[in-house]
Amino acid sequence: MRGTVRLEFGNRRVAEQVHTAISPDNRPLPSDLVIESKLMGDVIEITVSTAAGTPRLMATLEDLLSSVDLALRTISEVATESDSDQGS
Repeated sequence: MRGTVRLEFGNRRVAEQVHTAISPDNRPLPSDLVIESKLMGDVIEITVSTAAGTPRLMATLEDLLSSVDLALRTISEVATESDSDQGS
């Protein structure tokens, strides 16, 4: 079973930061799970393959998307703090 998620950020730098943030989550993996991520400009494409069935595939995609969400919130918070520090 395989699923692919394509995330378009509209900003290459943000895509690079998110890709870097989620990449460590890809290792080590159980033997029945393969996760591949590709950074293409402002797009990240994540493909998950597993022989363990739909529940495992969906749980893995959910975990990865949660990691993406956390990375985006962290990037936003850091940018906001940086902007307020410059105004001081």
